[in-house]
Order: sequence, then structure tokens, then C-alpha cells
Amino acid sequence: MEKHNTLPELNVKTLIRLLLKGANNSYSKVSVKNIFRCTPPYFNNISSYKTQIQANEDRIPLTFYYTLAQRAQLACMLDSSFPFRAAGMVQVENSIERYSDLNDKECIEIDNTYIAIEENGRLYVDFETLINANKEPRIRCKSRYFIKRLKEGIKSTTALQNVNLETLGQWTIGEDAGRLYASVSGDWNPIHLWGWSAKLFGMKQPIIHGMQTVGNAESLIEKQYGLALKQIDSKFVRPIALGEVAELQVDSLSLIFRVCVNKEVCVIGRYI
Repeated sequence: MEKHNTLPELNVKTLIRLLLKGANNSYSKVSVKNIFRCTPPYFNNISSYKTQIQANEDRIPLTFYYTLAQRAQLACMLDSSFPFRAAGMVQVENSIERYSDLNDKECIEIDNTYIAIEENGRLYVDFETLINANKEPRIRCKSRYFIKRLKEGIKSTTALQNVNLETLGQWTIGEDAGRLYASVSGDWNPIHLWGWSAKLFGMKQPIIHGMQTVGNAESLIEKQYGLALKQIDSKFVRPIALGEVAELQVDSLSLIFRVCVNKEVCVIGRYI
């Protein structure tokens, strides 16, 4: 089925809606499609975004486009028909691909589809988001969010956790980084904001947004190799707490990367 909604504003009202949005305890495996139409300007916060991920000033980061896709996903999560509680959902995988850049004078249409998936004893919601301009696809994003454990399943591993990679750089996640990134991304999930709000949703301490970590990785890779990345596929293995120091490791031949904290793998992925 198909619905037409509006994108939520990036303000405290969105946070309140997120906190109050409950679950209806029932879901189907039927995909739901939402279409959002956006008029310029929608790049108002790009300078702040670049500051958060220490990006190159003369490029639009690929991960910036995720903030548009994520707002469409958030709109779906906040809708009364969405069967799960939005607050506390954790993104575990993301893939974003750039076909061509947008400019801030184009009207865009965002096609967003989600479906509940049961896999390996766990329940997920998979989103596929396509950003179009002038009837042409520009950005494709796929996101997977963990909902809950249904039964004990087999733990998955990946070879990328064990390969030797070159250290490209480090950065420290500030204690206010979650709130700063939320202000430019619109992702006001309480697990990223304060210690007390994270504990309310089962976290020992607040964690940084997974896609901010990917954004920092993108910036370092682009600066080191002089690239403008076209695609980034990421899997979030372990949360990174605010205040921790993240280290980026890369293999420039196989185009794989890994983000570690205290030698523990937190994010793994590939880039083009």
C-alpha cells in the first residue's frame, strides 16, 4: 500500500513525538510505501553537517544525503500506522549510493518503502529510500534497524573483522556529539542524547549515531586519497559511546574500512 506524508521538522517537537510514539504490537510482512515531495531549500544545514564530520569544504559528502533519506524514514516511524516504537530502535546496517549530486534548486521526491523482516531469530525493519529529481534517481539508501530478539539465533561474523588494515586516522567523540549531530540530522533517538535518556532505553551510556561515524570515516578517506565517494556500505557491529576515541583502518586496494575503539571492531564496510 502507498501513503503520502510530510517530512518532520528538525526540532524539539520531533523529539517529543519520538518519545511518545508507541508500538501497536502487530505487524505484517507487507511492504509499505510512502512518497514525500520536498521543495528547496533543503541544504540549509550542510555547513553544520560538514563541521560535525570534519568534511572537505568543496564537496557534498555522500553521507549528507543520508540525512534526507533518514528524515523520510523517521516520518514513517512517527506515523501511527508504524507498528514499532521509534525511540530506541538501533540501526545495524546501511548502504548509500550516489548516482549524481542534487543541487539546492531542484524539487525532489523521496520514495520510501519499509518492511518487517524476521532473520536469524531477530526482528528487523528494512527501509529502502530513493531520492529523485527531475524524475531521475539521484541517491539510493538502504537501512536496517534492529527491533527485538525473537529467539536465540546464530551469531553472524565477517572476515572484515579479522583482516589487517592500515590506520588512517583517529577522532574523539565529544560528550555533546550526539546532540549536535541530532540537530543537523533530525535523528533525536534518546539513546544518542544524554546518559539518563540512554538508560531509559536499555543503554548503559549514550552512543554516537552510526552514520556520523561513517561520515567521519568518509571524510578521512576522501582527504587521504582525493576521492569523492560514490557508495558506502556499512555494518554496525558494536556501539561507540560518547567520549570514546575512534580509529579508522583502511585497505586502499580492496576498498574496505573498519572503525575500532580500544582495538574492538565497531563498524565494518566497503566504499567506492
